[in-house]
Amino acid sequence: EEEVRRKQDEAERRKWEEEERRRVEEQERIRQDEIERRREEEDKWYYEESRRAEEEAKKREADRIAYEEEVRRKEEESWRQYKEELKRREEENKKLDEKRRRAEDERRRREEETRTRAYEEEIRRYEEEIRRRAEEDRRRNGESSTDTFNVDNNEHRGLDGSSSHDSDGRADGFGNDDWDRKEVATAAGAPDICTGHLDSVAQIRSDLFMFKGEFMWRFRSRGVLRSGYPAPIRALFPGLPHWSKRVDAAYQRHNDSVIMFFIGKYFFEHRGGELGPLNARPLTDLGLPESVTQLDAAFFWPKNGKVYLFRHEEYWRFDESVGAMEPG
Repeated sequence: EEEVRRKQDEAERRKWEEEERRRVEEQERIRQDEIERRREEEDKWYYEESRRAEEEAKKREADRIAYEEEVRRKEEESWRQYKEELKRREEENKKLDEKRRRAEDERRRREEETRTRAYEEEIRRYEEEIRRRAEEDRRRNGESSTDTFNVDNNEHRGLDGSSSHDSDGRADGFGNDDWDRKEVATAAGAPDICTGHLDSVAQIRSDLFMFKGEFMWRFRSRGVLRSGYPAPIRALFPGLPHWSKRVDAAYQRHNDSVIMFFIGKYFFEHRGGELGPLNARPLTDLGLPESVTQLDAAFFWPKNGKVYLFRHEEYWRFDESVGAMEPG
């Protein structure tokens, strides 16, 4: 009986263990199925989320492309309108420039006509004065010849018989270019240009001027001395002060052809046709220090468009375009 009970207990224990094993296996299978199901759900969720994010990214990219296309289209439209406006303004500016050019040409033509008439009138008065003085001198001396006051027509009209105007029709900047030869001949004797030193040398128009004392020499191209020279400086430039005994320096301004004379601590601006006294201005008006009471030389250098002023071992550079002395 004990053996039977033992066998029955053993069989029941084995049965329980088998049931327990099947129950554990079933639970493990259920757990694995749950894990697999959750993994599949997570994979599906990740897939859906990725697909949704990708669609959103594609949508954002499409929106960005559409925005950039709209911006580009607006920029092209703005640029096209700007070019059209610029072209329209350029055409308007061309029309205005053409009107201004025509008005400027008309103004210059009228000024040229006015200058020409004034110059011709001055020449006519001068010739009448020469003839009147010649007639008076002939009556006074009882001479029959009219050559007492000899006017060099080549000097007055130019070597080729043309008027003493430059290429653009302006007067040559000297005013009366002739004087009474008898008065010149009887004036104080001119010094010898070949001895001693010169006070100053200047290139004025196309002629070379040499100044020494109260006299000047005027050379044409190739070193040909003009007839009637040497002559007193004030015979050609009557506006210079009578107290001056020499010209320290001179040059012709490039921008307006005004002739600059430097005498002592003053400078004078001579414009064409001026017969009255010239205004004396101190050298300090040009930016020179007060210690400079006289210049040794001055010249305009076309290479850089500047004027160089010299005194002893120092020099200054003057900018005519701005009307001021350069620093340093």
